[in-house]
Amino acid sequence: MVDKAEVLSKLDERGLIELTRKLVRAPSVNPPGRYEEVSGIMREEFEKLGLKVSIMEGEPGRPNVIGLLEGSEGKRTYMISGHMDVVPEGDPSAWRYPPFGGEVHDGKIWGRGSADMKCALAGEICALKAVLEAGAELKGNLLLGATVDDETAGPMGMKYVLERGLRAAGFPRPDMVLVGEISDMDIVGSFKGRVWYRVRVRGRTAHGGAPQFGINAIEKAIALINEMKKMELRDHPLVGRDTINLGRIEGGTKVNIVPELCTFELDVRIGPPQSTQRVKDYVESAVRRMRAIDPELNVEELTVTEDRDPLEVPEGHELVEIIKRDVKEVTGRTPAFRGSLSSGDLYYCIKSGIPGIWLGAGKLEVAHAPNEYVEIDKLVSASKVYALSILDVCEQK
Repeated sequence: MVDKAEVLSKLDERGLIELTRKLVRAPSVNPPGRYEEVSGIMREEFEKLGLKVSIMEGEPGRPNVIGLLEGSEGKRTYMISGHMDVVPEGDPSAWRYPPFGGEVHDGKIWGRGSADMKCALAGEICALKAVLEAGAELKGNLLLGATVDDETAGPMGMKYVLERGLRAAGFPRPDMVLVGEISDMDIVGSFKGRVWYRVRVRGRTAHGGAPQFGINAIEKAIALINEMKKMELRDHPLVGRDTINLGRIEGGTKVNIVPELCTFELDVRIGPPQSTQRVKDYVESAVRRMRAIDPELNVEELTVTEDRDPLEVPEGHELVEIIKRDVKEVTGRTPAFRGSLSSGDLYYCIKSGIPGIWLGAGKLEVAHAPNEYVEIDKLVSASKVYALSILDVCEQK
């Protein structure tokens, strides 16, 4: 049995930095989601570690890369994973450094995906490399994951891996999962649920100078939106207050025509232990109330485009306790147990009965923003925590 200090001493910090930079320089913007370059890097790195590698592709161009290290006993399986896709970079002129340059300045690696979450992909690889180079032999199985389509909530990423990919490859199903999402080295184990609505309201056109002869779809939609936003917003100690956001609205063709159509989209987020059914029940009742008040209201479409219940794992769960100890050992501080506005890839894990948490080096405030970066000292710390967690969860022989 190797000493933990020996494992930590084997972590190649320079290699970790360079691999993170290499991954940032492999753009994988989603949409549209071009994964060829970044998935190729992940496959190559997994194979260098001696893992059994499976490309779990639910549809062409959506290659989840999963690596398996089989333990001597295989009584349980631990998975460390991250997603390969990143959001668009936006206006390049808003960036201090090239968005896909992976440049190092001021103790940080800059670029789109540096925090969310190419740093975690590099961190899991370097963590296992340190474990293996120290000579540790594991009883439990270890899965390393690089998934697709987290940023678009697509079904071909972690959902496909858990429901079909692992079984088809003959890989074990994980018993616990750590996703290296942005958490600033705290533990995130409580997650808001979300319901996304697309609503289309139909009116009747008329001359803009004689609106009394028409039915203004935009005005009808505004009244309906205001009624929907009257839903009770509850508070949760970790994820905060429920929210309703009007994210998109479109209607009308010309200023001098009464608009015939108006389409809007709502993002409703709620904390545990609520169910999204509460939101759906309220929205449907709001439509019924408004129709009773206004017979001219014609709701032509009321579609739920995303439906995820809020989820959480207990703060006293074994994995949470392990990661708390490992963060304390690496950084000297006890991490907070926090909540987040969404669960990402963990949704499919926890929903299917596999407990999991987030632990990553990235910060929420720089994710999806210009001038995204990851701090190198936290990148190194996160990878060390991943290494220690492998020893703790998979256990040494």
